Amino acid sequence: MKLIDIDHIKNEILSGEESRIYRALAQGRAVGFDADKYLDDLLEICNFMETKRKKLYSLPRLKAEISEHGLDLNGMNLEQIPSFFGALNEMAEIVDLSNNQFTEFPKIILEFKKLKRLNLSGNQLINLPEAFAAFHSLTALDLSSNHFVQLPKVLEKLDELKLLTINCRHDLFFEACDLKKLEKLHIVLGKNVKFPEAIFDFTSLKILHLEGISAVHASMHKLHYLEELIIENAGIENLVGAILKLPNLKKLRLCKLVLMNELPELIYDLNSLEELDLSDTPLKELPARLRHLKNLKRIQLKGCSDEKTLELWKKRCESWGIYCCIN
Repeated sequence: MKLIDIDHIKNEILSGEESRIYRALAQGRAVGFDADKYLDDLLEICNFMETKRKKLYSLPRLKAEISEHGLDLNGMNLEQIPSFFGALNEMAEIVDLSNNQFTEFPKIILEFKKLKRLNLSGNQLINLPEAFAAFHSLTALDLSSNHFVQLPKVLEKLDELKLLTINCRHDLFFEACDLKKLEKLHIVLGKNVKFPEAIFDFTSLKILHLEGISAVHASMHKLHYLEELIIENAGIENLVGAILKLPNLKKLRLCKLVLMNELPELIYDLNSLEELDLSDTPLKELPARLRHLKNLKRIQLKGCSDEKTLELWKKRCESWGIYCCIN
């Protein structure tokens, strides 16, 4: 019996139509596939989701939701995942387990071999199992707001991992792990934690999001492939001097920098810049010199000043040929 035939049986069951389910159960028994258990597990999932989400679930609705949005168990206060969720192991490519009470990685999720995106933020994890390396298709992983004391070394074995979000709790957090293929990194730094210099070895980084950092490291030029830099809720020491050394920087987002009320002079030398986002950074003025950034096409000024001032700034940008968004 080919795998595609078992997939056909599963799809017939997920149709929710009684006659098709009846035929699929018979076909399952004929080929040794436990279609009866598969159906029971799906119905258990529907009941579970109805209880947690307070809305009705049918088999077709479950299939559509998993296919379009993935498995969403966010904020359910779970310590474990019921075994019947294993019925979705070949269907779900996105799984959201954020804001639960997991102290260990849920073993049932290790069966989800097609997993591409996984959100584990807001739990109580301190490590990941070696079996985590089996997620060969995983491209995006959120480990933020957990209790990791070191970046899990098993992440080195995830060849397709491109996007990682994590809290950095001390200066040497990244030392033991080499993620040379990582393209996007979002770091939330703990209080008094210095810039993690080990990320300079992540030579494929194209997008770096730094949150809560006190100063930008002067050796940022080592990330010469960087195309987008996001600095949020942070200090601005060494900021411009560092980013001037990034020759491929196209997008710069300086968001919620409450101590920056004017743009540093050197920012006008960022000739590669195409987008500038200053959202929620309180500016006194929008300098006319921005029009000399020859490649600048878009600027975001949401929350930078009062509504009347933002309207004036928007018209000014448009007169320079720069698209401006203020909301």
